[in-house]
Amino acid sequence: MTGSDLTALLEVKPGQAGSLRDLLLSIGADVNGNPALRFGEMPGVHFARFTLLEDGRRLLMNAVHDGSLEQHLDELARHGPGLGSILGHCADFPGIDAPGAFRDWVAAHRVTGGAFFRAHACSVAGVRRCLALRDRIDGLLSLPEVEAFLASLSRLPSPPRKPPPGRLARLGSSALGAIADLLLGALRLPQLPFAGRTSTRLGQEPALTVHTPCWLTEREHIVQNEMTIMLPTHPGLRGYLRAILGAAGRSLKEPPPDGTLAGVSTVHFGRWMMIDGGRSLLFVSNYDGAWESYIGEVASERVGKGLDLIWGCCRGYPAAGAGDIQAFKQVIIDHQARAEVFYSAYPDRSAKNILAAIRSAETLEALLEDERVAGFLREL
Repeated sequence: MTGSDLTALLEVKPGQAGSLRDLLLSIGADVNGNPALRFGEMPGVHFARFTLLEDGRRLLMNAVHDGSLEQHLDELARHGPGLGSILGHCADFPGIDAPGAFRDWVAAHRVTGGAFFRAHACSVAGVRRCLALRDRIDGLLSLPEVEAFLASLSRLPSPPRKPPPGRLARLGSSALGAIADLLLGALRLPQLPFAGRTSTRLGQEPALTVHTPCWLTEREHIVQNEMTIMLPTHPGLRGYLRAILGAAGRSLKEPPPDGTLAGVSTVHFGRWMMIDGGRSLLFVSNYDGAWESYIGEVASERVGKGLDLIWGCCRGYPAAGAGDIQAFKQVIIDHQARAEVFYSAYPDRSAKNILAAIRSAETLEALLEDERVAGFLREL
């Protein structure tokens, strides 16, 4: 199963930001072929990134991994001969030759808590097996010889169909949706006295049409992208934000049945966490597609209202929330940092692809365990 994520904030030594950025960019330019960090040889890493924050004053080390933190750090040290060169730019780095000291150092700078979303609980090896099986099934289904076999499956008794929801059930679902919207709106009331349209970095009203910098959208050679946002929080809303993140964390303890974040199907993993004693909110995510599409999707309908509850506790967040799409985009652009190094274990597969492959494997396994199917196969 997917264990967790590692998020560590490391202080960069004075005067070291430039050389560290150059080193990270050289690794990021060939994330699979560089000799310093051989992510492809780390079987338990789904996603990983190194991101310089606050003009290079701090380094974010983030990964979504299988197994325990100790196993991940051992794997990272074993397959990252250049890891010491990277982390050597950070204050008090003890080296990686003494595993215990290295683990303690990372643990001391690790950020925990908040809310962690994962679309599935499958390991890297499990995802790859499911994708390979799905590819084989797709290949088999395209063969002419399979048509006769598929036609023979019609002799199997059809499972009973679930009746469509009645009018009362549909009305009940609509009523629940309306109640949820009202509840989300009511929960935002404590934030409204603090809300405003002004960007904390630009100090001016956002334009009617926001220009999206090219560095946000230029990772077009792979399916996935990454997002790292750090926003300052309102002192008067920090306790409220902790409560919201605590409730969100409990609701996201297990992956949702449909694998989506309130209907958004492009997110693989994401975490919101308070840092620096609650003075800032850090958000990291791994998602599919272009930045514009992702922002448009997460700003829509109920998921946008949920985001308003979290980011509405931050300074500069628009009063209308994600519904003011241009102001919403501007706040993100002003506080987003691009990862110098970004790795994906399956760069050409979307979250939808992966979830479909996992469900296909689960369905096939259940089908083969069905006694009716087993009896049918014995008769072939």
